[in-house]
Amino acid sequence: MKLPHIKIGRTTSCILVVVLCFALFECQLFNWQIINGEAFEQEAMAHRTDAVEINAARGEIWDRDGNVLAGNRVVYEIIYNALYMDDSKRNATILEVVDLLEERGEKWRDILPIRLDEAGNYQFIEGEEDEIETLKGRDFLNLADYATADDCMRELAKKYRYQGYSKEATRTVMSVRYSMTKDGFSINDPYVIASGVSAETVGVFGEYASRWKGIESRVGVERYYGEDGTIAPHVVGYAWGITGEQLEAAQENGTAYDSEENIAGYKASDVIGMSGAEAAFEEELRGKRGLENVFTDENGQVTSTATTIQPEQGHSIQLTLSSKLQQVANWSLEKNIKANKNTGAKDDKRAHNCKFGAAVAIDVSDFGVLCSASYPGYDLNQYFTDSDYRTDMLLDEEFQPVFNRAMQGIYTPGSIFKPLVAIAGLQEGTTSDTQGLYDCQGLFTYEDLKLKCTGHHGYANVYGALMESCNCYFCALALKIGIKKIDAYAEYFGLGQPTGVELYESEGIMTSPQEYRERHPDADWTDGNTAQASIGQADNMFTPLQLATY
Repeated sequence: MKLPHIKIGRTTSCILVVVLCFALFECQLFNWQIINGEAFEQEAMAHRTDAVEINAARGEIWDRDGNVLAGNRVVYEIIYNALYMDDSKRNATILEVVDLLEERGEKWRDILPIRLDEAGNYQFIEGEEDEIETLKGRDFLNLADYATADDCMRELAKKYRYQGYSKEATRTVMSVRYSMTKDGFSINDPYVIASGVSAETVGVFGEYASRWKGIESRVGVERYYGEDGTIAPHVVGYAWGITGEQLEAAQENGTAYDSEENIAGYKASDVIGMSGAEAAFEEELRGKRGLENVFTDENGQVTSTATTIQPEQGHSIQLTLSSKLQQVANWSLEKNIKANKNTGAKDDKRAHNCKFGAAVAIDVSDFGVLCSASYPGYDLNQYFTDSDYRTDMLLDEEFQPVFNRAMQGIYTPGSIFKPLVAIAGLQEGTTSDTQGLYDCQGLFTYEDLKLKCTGHHGYANVYGALMESCNCYFCALALKIGIKKIDAYAEYFGLGQPTGVELYESEGIMTSPQEYRERHPDADWTDGNTAQASIGQADNMFTPLQLATY
């Protein structure tokens, strides 16, 4: 008996081939995973390599004599290393580690802009608006602007799976987890929980090495601002954690971190110059991070390491500033401001009750800034390490100690503008050194303008007018010169424009008909404005640095 002849079509043939291929793959996967799975896993682990980045120290900032204004010191750090982390115990480990740090009086990195008030309620920290915005932002919790501190903590607890614990414990763990996420914590980038801990604390943590997987101590580098952080805080400035806006700018201009093409680029865990010389010379001061390969065996133990890219420390810079002269300027400025009290005497015509001030001295040979004092000031080292002190400085709206009055404040110059008018008049031939221009009887009158003078000087010449600061003489001279030429001489002397100093500075205002119309749309420029401008009034406003340069 013959079997019936079976015809197999093309479609059936294709299906059989596909099924056969899948069957072969299944057999091979069974061989890899079940029969020889353990051997293959050990082989893979035996050849495992992880790349760990090596941070580079910033360059130092020195004064003209080589004294350190911003430097680096070696410190002990407690870090969380993802290479050895047990994810299931991460939150519990964080809480235990922070508890031990606090028990030993060590400070840990705490940037969460939420605190517990005396009543035990969550509350946003004043002065931390930027951090609060980041926390609520689209890239993190994605909450509405009106979200409360409770709302933020609730979402954080959900995000990091830490619900049902006390508020203190929750805040501690959430602060560390928030900071870890913000810094981009990963196998390549360990997280620094605490920096500057004592050698004794390092020893204690060594005893817990087997209990807390991933918690390690290491030697790191910490920024500090000289032996005295009050010497020149506004000039030196400070470096701080990079902001979201700065990180976006880095991504746009090609200076952001890239694990393959630019490991030295900026990333969320980096610090960047925020003000003063730290910001102005960021490109020179910033170092370049390196890369180290870590080889582990089948048990996950490190067998060897190899540095593939050496880190490069940033370049140090030397300022023209003299620390000694700066200290004298700080002391003298504070002394004179505090002594500026109203005596109550009728003949006391000095300015009174001054609260703020600035003092600048420059080297006339090369215009290098020798000192630049702003009062009141602040302590950079304390600002850098003490969050409560930093908040107090930022929230002080009356005295604004962080504000650099010497370079960013603009003020009406008054009588120190008069020598410029005298120079313009003599240079242009409008007057001579012996000519009297106005019979000063204590009042300058011109059309409807009336300006009081400092005394009765008669027909004083330029020497007498300068010596007695005669308003009448300079008002009369200015009307003969004209505002256009006065403006030209002000430009020659650098008033109302940047001096060229590398640090951030205000431009100031040199009044002119055009500027006046912009600031006072409903008013016309008159000769009276020219007269007022000649004695340093009207809209004239300059920085102390511009005036020192002038």
